[in-house]
Amino acid sequence: MITSRDPGTFILGDSGGYQFGTGAVSYPWGDKAAQKEVQLATMHWLENTCDAAMTLDLPPWIATRNKEAIKAGLASYEDCRNATLDSLTTFIENRTPGKVKFLNVLQGETEENIEDWYNHVIKFSMKEYYDNPFEGFAFAGRQSYCMYTILKTMLKLLDTDLLNHGPILHFLGSGKLNSATAFSRLQHELQKRTGSNLQITFDAASPYLSAASGKVYSGISISKEEVTFKYNSLPATVKMLVDIAGGSKEIPAIELVEGILHTGEFFTGERANDPVWLRKNGGRSAGAIDIFHQPLLWTNSPIVKHIKNKHIYNIKTIDIIEEKITTNEKGKKVKVKEATGERRDLVQIDSLAYAVAMAHNVYMHIQGICRMNELYNNNEFKKLPAKYGKMDNLLKKVFALPKAKALQMLEEEKQFLLEFTGKGRKQKALITTEHSSKHLFD
Repeated sequence: MITSRDPGTFILGDSGGYQFGTGAVSYPWGDKAAQKEVQLATMHWLENTCDAAMTLDLPPWIATRNKEAIKAGLASYEDCRNATLDSLTTFIENRTPGKVKFLNVLQGETEENIEDWYNHVIKFSMKEYYDNPFEGFAFAGRQSYCMYTILKTMLKLLDTDLLNHGPILHFLGSGKLNSATAFSRLQHELQKRTGSNLQITFDAASPYLSAASGKVYSGISISKEEVTFKYNSLPATVKMLVDIAGGSKEIPAIELVEGILHTGEFFTGERANDPVWLRKNGGRSAGAIDIFHQPLLWTNSPIVKHIKNKHIYNIKTIDIIEEKITTNEKGKKVKVKEATGERRDLVQIDSLAYAVAMAHNVYMHIQGICRMNELYNNNEFKKLPAKYGKMDNLLKKVFALPKAKALQMLEEEKQFLLEFTGKGRKQKALITTEHSSKHLFD
């Protein structure tokens, strides 16, 4: 499905540096020979699987978050940078030219580190240093979401010829709606400035993380301040499921009979008035709700179009346990757990259901971004918060100016640029010392 896929498809591969950093995937931190084996195995897999891929970098935050790496000597920004340079050397000396386009990852959280990282890794993208340099760039850390930093880096890259050959510029973890229109305008202006067909791409984990936390996308919400995704929660109790499927706000006592929910209050469901079906399924004359045979009431998407509640939800009946204080044989007060004799029906969601929710969320996320770009392409900024139109105009002006004046404009609009995406917060200042960056990783 992957290696023999349609040549018209496109796969962008990640190298796993983030997973090594978090410890989700083990990495031989103290063993140079073993590290090179991992680097080569990663590179060969990317070459045989992907059309474009990130190089294997070791992000600076590893030095504050990964205990095993720190114990092995990776205890500072410089250590992470040097380990990355070692990995890049392995890639560039052993790659097979033409098999995959490698994207040189630009890291950093402070002004000093962003500048230093760029100066050290940029040579791997230049023909002056290597016969087969990397073909594009990936932006991580602050450079993945802070428009002030992104634009400064773009102006720096325009001083070279590295944007003139149509590279891929990928922004890691930047799939927020407020990024969509900004990246579209940025791509347009860079293409116009360089005369190339360079392409900006970005990714997001939020469709998966949202589903894992029990949330499914239902659309987008546009307010005066921001554009965000809307979510519905997956039901955790039978009452929540009945509320969703039956539309009732007040549900009396519920009992479960052969997988069919019953109440004494209301009739809903396509078979609620079918006496034969009710008799067959243990229904009573008042209130059988065919919950499990109803369509899944998420926002319609091709993923869930033919899925019913029975494919997603299961009911588990549990005994209700209470914790009580009692006195034991020695006269000492102790806590004990006792069954109350009551039972409760809970909704269970299995791994297949989560996979369906994730696929649905991915579709809805893409639709949301397409909707934002549709508004952008039709110049309908009046339907969006004012900052979207301001950003669009600013990007047009910045790339029409000589570099010195463009940098001056960035400084004049610095606060606006810092707050535009915000990564969920307003960035009041760009951190300027490595020491004070540790709070970003808590």
